Amino acid sequence: MTEHVVDKTQNTLTLRDQVNALSLIITILKNWAGYLVRGKGARQTNTSEMFWDMIAQNFDQQAKDFEETHSRTLANTEKYLKQGDCILDFGCATGTDAMVFAGRAGVVRGIDISSAMIDAAKNKATSQGIGNVHFMQATIFDEQLEQESFDVIVAFNILHFFEDTLVVIQRLNGLLKPGGYLVTATACMGERKSGISFLVSFLVKTRIIPFMKFFRMSELDEYMKRGDFQILETHVQNPLGTEVNYFIVGQKSTGDRSPKDGGK
Repeated sequence: MTEHVVDKTQNTLTLRDQVNALSLIITILKNWAGYLVRGKGARQTNTSEMFWDMIAQNFDQQAKDFEETHSRTLANTEKYLKQGDCILDFGCATGTDAMVFAGRAGVVRGIDISSAMIDAAKNKATSQGIGNVHFMQATIFDEQLEQESFDVIVAFNILHFFEDTLVVIQRLNGLLKPGGYLVTATACMGERKSGISFLVSFLVKTRIIPFMKFFRMSELDEYMKRGDFQILETHVQNPLGTEVNYFIVGQKSTGDRSPKDGGK
């Protein structure tokens, strides 16, 4: 059984944490309202796609607020990447991480449901002259993604946006080669109660923002096991953050791949 070390004395957020989180939520809601009023999403029937198209406008700027936590995520991911690997960046957003992975991999494929995110990612790849990274607007169930075709799948801050997370994790298992790795980092807002979490819950329930699941870390562990993954490591990335960001790595149950120190 995986043992989680979360300091319960840190469950009460600092005033600064709450103010920063509230400010971000207000900014997102203002932009979202303006986006809908201007009719930019009129051609779309998928509310989630519309929402993430709106977020794409300022995504890189907003991501800087979480740079320290994300740097830990990338550092913990590095040992699972090997030269020549085929990597899938699931929920790639504007492609920043995919560019990093491209220096370590044979091929990187990035997918996102937002056309605006994908456009931004393609522009980055072109401007930086990176030729081994490819982006497409798609869901994880797109038939262009072939079974057992990836050595590593990274899924950062994406799993909590699905109502049936187990089905998604099972799909990810099918896309991995035998012994491949699923590397994830997920907001677990169910671990801490705060005014911010109650506000987000209200916005989700009233469908003002897309669906979001309030995970506990133990639930993610259980989904990984039921998805036929062996859990290799777990970390709480931000013990003092607004919500627990939970890093977990699972290995597909067959094959003998191992991290860098074991070689392949």
